[in-house]
Amino acid sequence: MAGKKDCNDGFAALIIIALNSLLLIMTILGLVGIIYVWVMQSDIPTGGEQALSVAIPEFILVTAIFLTIVVMSISLFGIIATALQMKENKHADDVKKMPELDEKDGKQNGKLAHKKHPCCHLWGLGVYVFLCILAFFFLLAVAVVCGVYSDKMTQFNSLDKVRDKGDGWLDTFEDKLSTQVLKLSDKYPKTWNSTQEAIGCCGWNLDNGNITAFTNSKCCQDNTMVNSVNVIGKINLDYAGCKKDSDENVYTCEGIVATYIQGNLVKASISAAALAFVQLALAICGCVVRYPKLFKYCGCKTGKASETVSAQSSETQVQPLHKTKSGGFI
Repeated sequence: MAGKKDCNDGFAALIIIALNSLLLIMTILGLVGIIYVWVMQSDIPTGGEQALSVAIPEFILVTAIFLTIVVMSISLFGIIATALQMKENKHADDVKKMPELDEKDGKQNGKLAHKKHPCCHLWGLGVYVFLCILAFFFLLAVAVVCGVYSDKMTQFNSLDKVRDKGDGWLDTFEDKLSTQVLKLSDKYPKTWNSTQEAIGCCGWNLDNGNITAFTNSKCCQDNTMVNSVNVIGKINLDYAGCKKDSDENVYTCEGIVATYIQGNLVKASISAAALAFVQLALAICGCVVRYPKLFKYCGCKTGKASETVSAQSSETQVQPLHKTKSGGFI
C-alpha cells in the first residue's frame, strides 16, 4: 500500500475494490437473469411450456440491461482507477523516502522523482468519485419516489372515473398495466391462465358486472368473483390457493397485482437507500485514495512503523543521576 507509515488510503482502496467487485459479480448475475427471462418469454407466442407465467414488457428488459451494463462499467472503472491511483501514491511515497546518494546516483533519483505518469493517474479516480456522488443523489431520489408511491398504491383503481390530477403518473401506470393485461389475455390465454393460477385470482376486474380478461383458469371455475381493489395491501400473499373474501368469492387480479407492486416498491425503496449510502461511502473512500495527505490526521500506523518507534525508544540510553553537595541530583 502507499506509504509505510499511513494506511488510510490503503484501507480505503480495499473498501473500493471489495465493494466494486461485489457489485460487478451481482450485475453479471443480474444480466444473465434478464437475458434468461427474455429468452423464456420468446416462447410465449407459441404457447410453449418454457414460457414465463408473467410477461415483462421488452422496454423494461432493455432498460434493465442498459442499467446493469452501466453499473458494471462504473464498478470496473472504479477498480482500475483505484489500482492506478495507489500505484501513483506509492511512487510519490518512494520518492520522498529516497536516501541521500552521491552526485551520479542523485541525478538518477532526480529523474525518478520527476518521472511523469499518464494523466489517468490524476483524473481517473476523480471522475469515479464524481460518478459515485451522482449515483448517490439519483438512488436517494429513487428511494424517495418508490417510498411515496408504495403508499399511493392504495389508490390503485382503474375503474375509478374521478382521477386525482396530482397522481398523473399513477393514472398512466394503471392504464398501461390494464392494457397490457388485456392484450396478454387475448393473445396468450395460456400464459394469462398460468399467471392467475400463480397469484390466486380470476380476471382483471369487474366492469359493469362483466369480468375483464376472463379465461378458464383454475380460480375462475365454479366461483363467483369480486373486485379486489379495496383490499390492496391487506391480502395475505403467502397463501398459495385462490384468494377469497369471507363469502368465498374469488378476488379479481387487479388488487392482488397492486399489492405485489406495493411490496416491491417498499423493497426497492429500502434497497435504493442502502445502495445510495454505499455510493456515498465509495465517494469518500475515493477521496481518501486520491488525496491521502488530507486524511493523515487519523494517525493510522502500520506494524513496521510501530516497531521502528519501539526500536528507537529502546536504543535511548538513560543517563545516571549524580548527587550534588547541596543534596540535590543532576
